[in-house]
Amino acid sequence: MARNRDISKLLSTSNGKIAGANLDVSFENITDTGTEGTKVASGTTAQRGSTTGQFRFNSTTGKFEGRNASDFISIEVSPSVTSVNNANPTEDQITAGFDLVITGSNFASGDTVSFIGNDNTSYTSPTVTVDSGSQITARIPTNIDASKEPFKVKIANTGGLTGELASAFNINQNPSWSTAAGTIAGGFQGDNINTTVTASDPEGTTVVYSETTSVLSGIGTGFTLNTSTGAITGTLPNVGSGTTYTFTIRATAGSQTSDRQFSIYNAGTGTQTIHTSSTTLNVGFTRPIKVYAIGGGGGGAGELNQGSCGSAGGGGGGLAYKLLNNVSAGNYTITVGDGGLGGYHTGNSDEHGTAGGTSSFSGTGITTVQATGGAGGTDSDNSSNTEGVGGAGGIGSGGDINGTGGAGGNGRINAQTVSGHNAGAPTNNAAGGGGGGTDSSSNGSYKGGNGSNGTSAYFTGGGGGGGCDGDGTNISSSQRGIGGTGYSSGGNGGGQTQPATAGSDTSGTSSGGATNQLTGTRNNNGGGGGAFGGGGGGTGSADGGQISGGCGGRGAIVLIM
Repeated sequence: MARNRDISKLLSTSNGKIAGANLDVSFENITDTGTEGTKVASGTTAQRGSTTGQFRFNSTTGKFEGRNASDFISIEVSPSVTSVNNANPTEDQITAGFDLVITGSNFASGDTVSFIGNDNTSYTSPTVTVDSGSQITARIPTNIDASKEPFKVKIANTGGLTGELASAFNINQNPSWSTAAGTIAGGFQGDNINTTVTASDPEGTTVVYSETTSVLSGIGTGFTLNTSTGAITGTLPNVGSGTTYTFTIRATAGSQTSDRQFSIYNAGTGTQTIHTSSTTLNVGFTRPIKVYAIGGGGGGAGELNQGSCGSAGGGGGGLAYKLLNNVSAGNYTITVGDGGLGGYHTGNSDEHGTAGGTSSFSGTGITTVQATGGAGGTDSDNSSNTEGVGGAGGIGSGGDINGTGGAGGNGRINAQTVSGHNAGAPTNNAAGGGGGGTDSSSNGSYKGGNGSNGTSAYFTGGGGGGGCDGDGTNISSSQRGIGGTGYSSGGNGGGQTQPATAGSDTSGTSSGGATNQLTGTRNNNGGGGGAFGGGGGGTGSADGGQISGGCGGRGAIVLIM
């Protein structure tokens, strides 16, 4: 049935709105085809209606809400916490009033903040300011117990939904150790130990060190711990075998502490091992090692069908000695240099001596301890008035002590009225060089050059003596170049009926320099260099034949551990 309506009444308005009594319409399944959104009722909490099914925006809470049969329910989303502005506030800051700035999302008016300790004790923030939907500023309560760190930050909205950030901050965080646990120093009996343990406090509080055990004071005459610097000093006592002292140091910053266990190793007198060939060393635990690296000695020069001259000696091997206090467990490389070959010695078809090889001890985490070999000597040439040049000594590097081997003695030309050149002295306990050779003619007044000395305490050998040609006449033993002394002595030079001798080897490892290979009629060879690193002696003249120079002593790596 059609209804008659008065259009003027339908369109009549009050306050710009069509009067409700005039508008008898209803809407079902409304569809808004716009793009900006449909505006719903907005008002304060006090302006809420009471009809079931009402939906509105609450301008007081800043949330949308709908009414059920009895009350309005807000539409809620859980807050999310992503970070805080200070992960280590101090007790002093909190006592003075510290506001923690919390960053996240879905924050709204009415949110509460609590700080939860590691035992689930909850501390409610006394003041909370919602700065924006992504930031809240909350005061940390002064009664919070720092011992319950780390603290979780929890935010709860008015609908009971929560968001949390675990381990958000600490208060006076425990001191943090910089020094790794385990063996921090080591040495041999009588060595002075001076090592330092270090810890720091994140809040900048001064760290004080103490020992929780009673070990340090009982080491020998007593070790000392500096409570301010963490320095541990003392002298290792005599012990019958390797001994480990294990102790615990406490770092204290304010009321916070952190303990760590350390140890010092006393190797006693240590066990000596001589390595004369390259190998790999396995170290089973952190310990001190004394390393002696000795390069191979250079070979002395030979001569071929040339009279009235003498050849130059080889240089001594270098030395590097180092005390490695803390060699960690692992594999380390040992490289041993051979002695150089004398001129015309088996394996060397040249008249010049060859250089000795390099010896080294190396591995991850340590300084490479290395000594190069001595250079070979060169032969003399009467036709060009050129004396043979003694080989330069090898050089040590990476050690607490680094030495240069003795230079080989130079050769002689037109040598009937002069003795051979003596080898130069090594520096810092390195190996001796080989003496230079000569030709004494038949008057018995001149002799081969002497080899220079190594040092027994550093395992370096003496150089071989230079050969001396008697020009067909037997020479006296005093005319032979004399080998230098050391851990092992160099061999004496030869002449006529007195053949040259090989370098000696106290270690019994056949590391002394050899002498051989002569096709002439006279035993004028240079003496072999002593083990380890002695330079070979140069030969005397070689009328009518081929005579070899003395070989250098083999290098070595000597370890005491």
